[in-house]
Amino acid sequence: MARDKYGASRWAGSGRGYLHLSHELLHSEAYRGLSANGKALLIACMMEAWSVTFQPEHERPFIEKPDGEKERGAFWFTMNRGKWSDKYGIFPKASQHQAYNTINELIEAGFICRVMSGAVGRTSSIYRMSGRWKDNKNDHRDGNSIMCAGEAQGQS
Repeated sequence: MARDKYGASRWAGSGRGYLHLSHELLHSEAYRGLSANGKALLIACMMEAWSVTFQPEHERPFIEKPDGEKERGAFWFTMNRGKWSDKYGIFPKASQHQAYNTINELIEAGFICRVMSGAVGRTSSIYRMSGRWKDNKNDHRDGNSIMCAGEAQGQS
């Protein structure tokens, strides 16, 4: 199995990897307060965020800055119907509304942040993993996005 420069296996897409769920996460009030679908979608989001780190730079999700430059952040990922329904089997295709409600549940609980909403341009929204669930006091709301503490929209 191929390894990166730190000795970790490069498992993206191989099906041989694992996802570390810490005791801190599993015993937190935020995690225990999630619905069953919320827990399943959180694991899917964590897998997506981790697998993106192994993609070539030019294939990672990006946002366009006002000057036209493309910015790509660490652990940014997209989540859409094809992923939650076909790849992970969490929601049936007819349950798009339930899936979006569950994504909003993860945002409100502090597990993910919306970097960019794709609703206006009919593109995939971009999300990133967040540590706000640990204290959940530092959320900043800006229009249609909920950003992590200390972040400006589109920055990681």
